[in-house]
Amino acid sequence: MEFMTGAFRVFLLYIIVSNILRIIYTLINRKKIAQRIEEAKKQQNQANDNTKVAEKEEQIEYVIDPICKEKIAKNDAHILLEDDKKIYFHSWECRQEYIDRKKEN
Repeated sequence: MEFMTGAFRVFLLYIIVSNILRIIYTLINRKKIAQRIEEAKKQQNQANDNTKVAEKEEQIEYVIDPICKEKIAKNDAHILLEDDKKIYFHSWECRQEYIDRKKEN
């Protein structure tokens, strides 16, 4: 009978320890899963930010300077209004050169 009582105690101890270990393992895995979710969210946010930057770059309208043939953002250009038409220049010097050439002709 004492053997059965001792075996039962060992069995109960085994169940208790295995449950404790299972709980610890579950908590560790939850922490790892939470970290992976956070990393995935960060990557998604970074991808969204990159997409927004690309979309913003696509919205920028570019023009070509008629003097130096440089491509410039329309927002950054120097503008000359000639016959109700806007002419865009990358610098004030290019604008002045255009005006000087027009005077010569």
